[in-house]
Amino acid sequence: MSGKISQRLLRKVHQLTALGDGIGLKLDGETIRLSLAQEDVNIQEELSTFLAGYKPFEFVADLISPPFLVDKTSDKFRIFSEDDAFEEAEVEASPRGRVRTIDPRSTLSEYRTTDRALGTFVTAAVAAESTFDVKARGVKRVMTVLDMNREVRIFTPLTTSGNWAAANRLTPANNWDDLIDGDPIADLTQLLEASSQPVTHILMNDIATHRFMAHPKVRDHIRFLVGDAGLQATLQQVSMGGGAKRFAVPGLEATIQMCPARRQVSGAQQRILGNYVVGIRAPFDGVPTDAEEIKTIQTFRKKGAAGTGFITREYFVDDVGLEGGTMVVAGHAEDVKMLTNSCGFLLTSPYT
Repeated sequence: MSGKISQRLLRKVHQLTALGDGIGLKLDGETIRLSLAQEDVNIQEELSTFLAGYKPFEFVADLISPPFLVDKTSDKFRIFSEDDAFEEAEVEASPRGRVRTIDPRSTLSEYRTTDRALGTFVTAAVAAESTFDVKARGVKRVMTVLDMNREVRIFTPLTTSGNWAAANRLTPANNWDDLIDGDPIADLTQLLEASSQPVTHILMNDIATHRFMAHPKVRDHIRFLVGDAGLQATLQQVSMGGGAKRFAVPGLEATIQMCPARRQVSGAQQRILGNYVVGIRAPFDGVPTDAEEIKTIQTFRKKGAAGTGFITREYFVDDVGLEGGTMVVAGHAEDVKMLTNSCGFLLTSPYT
């Protein structure tokens, strides 16, 4: 090869000359001949058509507790007493006596939203030289962490034993790994019957779901109600596809929702909904307005300047590096509240 010499080749020429190997190399414009390796003539660049990576397991927080948009950072909300729906009173009246009175009972509670936000910074040089959209990838990373944090904040109160009435929590004497004495249907039926309002969703991680569906007593229960064809159809709902599956089991009035999301703790992946099964009531996306409906858990989210409950913005940062860069920020302000300790349930340690 002749003419201009690449910097990489030039360095190699200098190295060989310094070794004094007797080949008489000169840098005076003469033709230089030597044996070239492939790496000497191949300039390595990042492939723009290959981007491998990992996708988070599906989050279900927005299914369990859709955000209710509010105007203020903090405010009060009213919950009427459970006793008003179930407590009797003396109704017999005397022709000349006063009629007894009863009054609705309620309590005021307060929500207080907390700002949660993350940013991603992209230097101008990196944005110009990258073969993929660095800013879009950074925003995706921010969204993943925000969703993960929300998932944790939803499941933490739901899996805290002290947040539930005694009748609404259970640790089975024999867990679901025990194919002889374990009885998942009986465990869930007991808790469903204890709930003060009908449960709409039974939440399990993927391990608990697999243990549940593999248990012979669960299969016998389904087969008894809908036959072999019905059992096969139910099993197919669970086995097909991936992500947050949702399926029904005959005889249980609630939908079973698989909750597969994970987070990394001390270098190891951990399921956000751990070794628990949770029953909740979430009959609609809005909020109760007639004093005769309740949700187990509610998210209050501030509308913010955009009015959507979510804020994204970007701005250029001049005082970082030679060329500066763009900061992209995303986040929301919200508060998560459990509204009841008797509507729904908590089952602890369904598997080993």
